[in-house]
Amino acid sequence: MGETLQKRVNVRSLPAEFDGDLLKGITRIGSYQIDKKTPIGIGSTGYVLRARSKDQHRVALKLGFSSDPRAYAHHMEAARLQDRVASVTPHVPQVHETIAIPAHRITGEKVKRGQREGSFPLVVMEYVPGHPYSRILKRVSQHREREAIQDLWPIAVALDAAHEVGVVHRDVHSDNIVGPQKALKLVDFDIAVENGTRLVKEDAIGTLGYVAREQATVGAIQTGAIDIWQLGATLFEGVTDRQLFEVPDLKTNARVFKDGYATRLSARLATAGLSTPVQDVFMRAEASEPADRYPLAESLMYDFARAAGIPATTYIDLHPGQEQAVSAARRTTQISQKSRLVAAVA
Repeated sequence: MGETLQKRVNVRSLPAEFDGDLLKGITRIGSYQIDKKTPIGIGSTGYVLRARSKDQHRVALKLGFSSDPRAYAHHMEAARLQDRVASVTPHVPQVHETIAIPAHRITGEKVKRGQREGSFPLVVMEYVPGHPYSRILKRVSQHREREAIQDLWPIAVALDAAHEVGVVHRDVHSDNIVGPQKALKLVDFDIAVENGTRLVKEDAIGTLGYVAREQATVGAIQTGAIDIWQLGATLFEGVTDRQLFEVPDLKTNARVFKDGYATRLSARLATAGLSTPVQDVFMRAEASEPADRYPLAESLMYDFARAAGIPATTYIDLHPGQEQAVSAARRTTQISQKSRLVAAVA
């Protein structure tokens, strides 16, 4: 496992030297005016920029680092999967368009005779104001369980919608949940896959500390159970402001799921000062075997609320006024409230 897992880079603020080689001197990409004074961030595969369209609407641009055909195809696939999910839930940023930018417009280099020019992938998305959940957590000092439920229940709704349309995100963590508190959205579909994909070595990738066992096991089937494990780990962080497992490197990550995992998990939960009912919820959510985890993300949130003694049974209880948006998403994905409740209390 340690040899196959690749470390992801997740940085939410750019260094002062943002005007680097790739973007130096560029103030516009296509019809979009870049605001380079307030960039959103830089990820493992591209820049994320704040920009404005011709009609002055604020958007987010994701510009890939490379014009390599494989990198281009990867970005387009990620955008396609995000667009599929965004069409059935309001808790994922919409994809407005995808554009192929000729390489010379970014690099300034002329194409040599007989050489095929590549294209940089550009994905134009809904701009989400606010901060990453990891930063929001620093401001929460009281009622952490209630705050975590309110903040993360929309993400659970998004994940269940994603799974219903056959998409596994695979990178759910506090830096990929962004927005104003209690109106957070799930972002960054860079390593999302179709449900049922069999993992190959080059796709064994994730963010250290948020990697489910099968996500780093070559040959394993990738399912929504990965996202359930990651949501549980993020919920634990929301409640305790600490990672479930401190994983500084790939070697340490490889040891997490070795023999005795359940015992280590139980000890970790006990030392976090959580009640026994809450510990039981995390033991199920973070189970090593995918089949032992919650079937639905909302089932996890429902059980956590009940275990924590918080009188909330549905997303709507915590987010009044969202009935229309959630109802539309559930109709589209053919998820009924009855089936969710049955799964939740099973």
